[in-house]
Amino acid sequence: MKLILVLLLALTGITMTSVAEAQNSTTADVIFVNGDIYTGAVSVVSKTGADAQFAGAMESGRAQAVAVAGGKIIAVGSSADIQKLKGPKTEVIDLAGHFAMPGFNDAHVHLGSGGFEKLNVDLVGAKSLANMKDRIAARVKAAAPGEWITGRGWDHTLWAVQETPTRADMDAVTGDHPAIFNRVDGHIAIANSAALKAAGITSSSADPHGGKIDKDEKGEPTGILRETAMGLVGEKIPAPTMALRRRLLNWPCWTPLNMASHLPRTTLTGKISLPTSNWKKKAS
Repeated sequence: MKLILVLLLALTGITMTSVAEAQNSTTADVIFVNGDIYTGAVSVVSKTGADAQFAGAMESGRAQAVAVAGGKIIAVGSSADIQKLKGPKTEVIDLAGHFAMPGFNDAHVHLGSGGFEKLNVDLVGAKSLANMKDRIAARVKAAAPGEWITGRGWDHTLWAVQETPTRADMDAVTGDHPAIFNRVDGHIAIANSAALKAAGITSSSADPHGGKIDKDEKGEPTGILRETAMGLVGEKIPAPTMALRRRLLNWPCWTPLNMASHLPRTTLTGKISLPTSNWKKKAS
C-alpha cells in the first residue's frame, strides 16, 4: 500500500510564498522534494450555461516540493525550484512520490458548552442506580431553591440490575427541583415528577411524533422519555441568564488548551504519529 504522509502544522496561519521571495529572506531548515503535495491553494473560476454548476473554488494543482524554516512553510513549488532554498545545513527529504498535505492540530474548544457542562451532573461511568442517585444528590445540595437539575451519561445496561430508573427513583434525591437526565446515547432521558408536571405530561398525554412517553401498567408516566418526547421537558428548562453565561465562560475549563500546548509543532499522522525528525526514516 502506498504510504500516505500528512504534514500537520500547528500554525496560526500559513502564507505560501514564491521561491524568489523566500530566497530573499532565508534558507530552508528542511526541504521535502519529489512528492505529490496538496497545497490547498484554489482558483475561483466563472462558469456559465450548462457549466454554471461548477462555478466556485477549483483546485489549482499539486506541488512537487515544500520548504520549511522555523517550523513554518516558506515556499512550495517544483523540486528544482525548492532546491534553490537549500543551504549548507538544510536537510533534504525525498518523498519518493508519496502524497503529503498541510494538516491541522485543531486546538479549538467550545468554551460555552464546556462551562455549561459544569452545571450538569456527570453520570458517565455510574456503576449502579445507587451511584447515579448519589451523584445527583451531591448536585442538589449545592442548588438554589427550585433550580433545575440536569445531567447526562447514565447507562443502565452496565448495571447489575439492568432496569431503567423511574421518576420515583429521581424524586427520592431531587425533591422539589425539576430534573431530567439524559442517557449516554442521548436518545432516552429520565425526568422526575416535578419536571413532568412542568411539561404537562400526565397519564392522558399522547406520544409526540417521533417519540414515546413510557407508562407503567396503570398508565402513569414512568419518567422515561424517548427521542422527541425529551423535548417536552427540555423546552421548559429556563434559558440561562446573561450573568450565568458570563460566569460559565470564565469557568476554569482550560485542560484541552493546556494539553494542546504540549503538542509538537510539526507531526506526521496517518496510522502513525511522530516528530518531523523521523519522517526521513519513514519516507524512505
